[in-house]
Amino acid sequence: MRYRSPHVARGGPDPFALLGTKYVRTILSAAAATAIVFTPAMMQASPAMAAPMAADLTFSAVTPVTEGGLVTVSYSYIGDGETYAITTAPSGNGATAGSDYTAPGGTLVLAAGSVGSPVTGTITIQTTDDQLYEGAETFDITAAAAPDSETATATINDNDSKPSYSLSASPGTVTEGAGAKSTITATLSAVSGVAATVALTTTNGTATAGVAPLGDYTALTGGGGDTITIPPGSLTGTKDVLITNDGVKDSQDTESFTVTGAGTNTLQSAASTTVSVKDAQPTPKLTLSGGGASAEGGAAAVFTVTTDTKSELPITVQWDAVDVTPAAGDGTATPGTDFSYPASRIAIISAGSTSTTITIAPTVDGLDELTEDYAIQLSNPTNAALGTAIKVGATISDNAADLPPTMTITPTAVTEGDSGKKAQTFTAILSGPSGKTVKASYSTGGGTATAGKDYVAATGTLTFPPGTTTQTFSVDIIGDTVDEGAGETFVITPAAIAGESPASFSAVGGAATVTITDDDAAPTIASFDDKSVTEGNDTSVILLPLKLSNASNTTLTFNLTDTPSGTNMASNVIGAAGTNDYTLLNPTIVIPPDTTVGYAAVLINGDTYFEPDETSTIAALATVGSQTYLTAPFTKSSVLTIVNDDKAPNLKINNISGDEGGTVDVTGTLTGMSAASTVYNVWFTGQSVGGKKAADPTDFTNPGVVQVTVGAGTAPTDTLAVASLALTDDTTNEPDETINVTGNTTGNTGTVTDGAVTIKANDGAKPGEPGGLTISGPANIVGAVAVSIKGKAAASTMVDLYGAPMGGGGELKKLLSTTSDADGNYMFSRWIGEGYRFAAMSGDEKSDEIKVTVTQNPVFVASSGATGMLTLAVQGNPRGPGQTAIVQRWVNGAWVNAWRGTTGSDNIWRGTAKVASKTTVTLRAFVAGYTPDGLLPGYTAAKKVTIK
Repeated sequence: MRYRSPHVARGGPDPFALLGTKYVRTILSAAAATAIVFTPAMMQASPAMAAPMAADLTFSAVTPVTEGGLVTVSYSYIGDGETYAITTAPSGNGATAGSDYTAPGGTLVLAAGSVGSPVTGTITIQTTDDQLYEGAETFDITAAAAPDSETATATINDNDSKPSYSLSASPGTVTEGAGAKSTITATLSAVSGVAATVALTTTNGTATAGVAPLGDYTALTGGGGDTITIPPGSLTGTKDVLITNDGVKDSQDTESFTVTGAGTNTLQSAASTTVSVKDAQPTPKLTLSGGGASAEGGAAAVFTVTTDTKSELPITVQWDAVDVTPAAGDGTATPGTDFSYPASRIAIISAGSTSTTITIAPTVDGLDELTEDYAIQLSNPTNAALGTAIKVGATISDNAADLPPTMTITPTAVTEGDSGKKAQTFTAILSGPSGKTVKASYSTGGGTATAGKDYVAATGTLTFPPGTTTQTFSVDIIGDTVDEGAGETFVITPAAIAGESPASFSAVGGAATVTITDDDAAPTIASFDDKSVTEGNDTSVILLPLKLSNASNTTLTFNLTDTPSGTNMASNVIGAAGTNDYTLLNPTIVIPPDTTVGYAAVLINGDTYFEPDETSTIAALATVGSQTYLTAPFTKSSVLTIVNDDKAPNLKINNISGDEGGTVDVTGTLTGMSAASTVYNVWFTGQSVGGKKAADPTDFTNPGVVQVTVGAGTAPTDTLAVASLALTDDTTNEPDETINVTGNTTGNTGTVTDGAVTIKANDGAKPGEPGGLTISGPANIVGAVAVSIKGKAAASTMVDLYGAPMGGGGELKKLLSTTSDADGNYMFSRWIGEGYRFAAMSGDEKSDEIKVTVTQNPVFVASSGATGMLTLAVQGNPRGPGQTAIVQRWVNGAWVNAWRGTTGSDNIWRGTAKVASKTTVTLRAFVAGYTPDGLLPGYTAAKKVTIK
């Protein structure tokens, strides 16, 4: 028996396939076929007479080759010689003749071989390098000669990479609906020689798998039905994913999920693509229903929130009480007071549900109120929108046991203050809240306080909206500083308003008696002012004010006493000169209620006596009854001073003249009276009086100081004897001489006005007589120039010129000196720029005084240096800053003031003016003077100017 050699174990990669077009593959197969060689190792002829042997062909194991290489089959033959037919066939992951290798297509002719000398050889087959992934492929090589046959298995190892693949979805976005789907396509990067499979699974994203209404698509699990198979030679395969029409509003308008593949016979295992599902359902819309009527303390009102479309997300919506117009005769319910009203008011419709309820319980509040209306409204939805019916009303009827409140007013005591009106706030308080509007009136009146004095009368209406228990109003309290003891009262009375307050509401008993608490202390005597008054010559009345720190509401009385002081001060005393100075007219001061000042009236008895200022102390003492309403001390004094307004008596010495050798009686004129005796001291001195020569001590007998006593109350007189004065007779030829008589009083109680005793001249010329000193000059000069002053004096004697400006009236001062000529003529030249007074002195002689005034002699410049312009300048003569300058223009036969100003620090006024071009104007200037200074105004000559 012969045993076949075992076949080569099959396994390894899948068979390969030629890559490329059919034309290329055909060429490659033909080339491979030419390479197949049968190589017998030995051919032996069987002996003709030998007995036949059983044929036995065996193949050795075939070594695998990489595609494109040669498959070599080694054989061994024992037999009488036979011809074997060589065939090939795919085996396992079989290689295909013509694609993977070149089929031999021939016979193997073998010579006889024996056991000891078998016939050996090889069979070679050319494989195809096809560039197509196939894995390891096998095929069987069979040699058959009946009845014998032998088979060997050859393996072709692939040298090509697996193709990659990708997944795509079409369409990528699918709208929910009947039959909606997305086709998943697996695409190889190149065709393959083996079948490629892709097992598909789905992963939820925002879209979820499941059965409607809970899912958006039908899941792929990777099972046999969820696999894409791509046959060899193909590039693509497909699988549909079904999209679910769930009838529910999804959480997002577009949701997505992922399709993932697990590839076999592919380069990479995993690939994925995304499918988006567009929701077909509209946004859910919410409506509100329910409500209705409920009773206070009764069953709750139920409101239902409904959605027209289910949602896979919870739907929330805010609910709130909103303003409502109550039905006729109804009130408005207050959230939280009349019905439960939680802080968080959110209604929730669970995912997949279509409705939820809102339960609102009426509150038992104990208030007297109307049937009340309220409304609930939806707002701020999430995962939904508002429909049209989102507001629903409801009513709550009142509990019949709720009664109207009563009212009280506070406070019942207020502080008055010290001044002005101060608004005091009062609060009207209901015994409890009411659900209805409560109205009440109020008014003031009654009590011990006085309207307009202690408070301002007031009336008004108080309105308590439902639920309100307090309202305020004000009454003005009038402040004062009057001590009013325990205070004063007034009454505030409330009353219900018919038809506007609840039917059974009553303010009876609500009247409040309000005490205005006095905050003022009992007054003290603040002052009893001292008074100083000029006595005058007639009677007058003065008032001495007694002032309190503040007023009292009680009449206060003070007794007066007076204590005169001073040399002659007396009250109601008649007799001696200067007495009977005043009369206290009222023995008491009465200060009425609510006032702070009372007065002591004093009659002042004026006189014409010179006397010292005098005083009297006037004391005010509160009566015992008044002290009860005062704060100590209870007495105060005022010092009354009567100021003397009479001049001290004056002794005016009367002027008198006498001849040498005679005696003159010097007298005086006494003016004024004194309340006391006055001693005048008088003395005589040789002195120039009125420009006359002073008498020498030898010209009279000086009696020294003479005292003249004038008794108290002595009436004025013109001939009060002073002294007799003896004048000395001499032989000297001399002019009038004067003696000055002056004096004073002991203690400065009077005055003396000087007088003069003139000793008449006994020879020689007198001023103003022929041969006396004279002076003359011009009465006026024009402009500031030198003035010539002339006169006549004694021949060849010294003459002095005295002068001073006319303004101010000052004394003349020495200006110049000269000597008269042999004829007694003299002359002075003196420059002056204002009016001047002049006089001459020569020895003891003085000339009369003369005055010389100055008239302005202005300088005026007018020109036209530019078209339409006039330039002006005015300077005074005499010059000076601040002088008024006026330029006049000749218009229609008269001079008219045209421009004016004042001279500056350079003594010039300048001005410009616009005047029509080509115009000729006639102008003159004027500078004002100042008459009191002897400076007179002056004009310039007229001049004509033609304007450029």
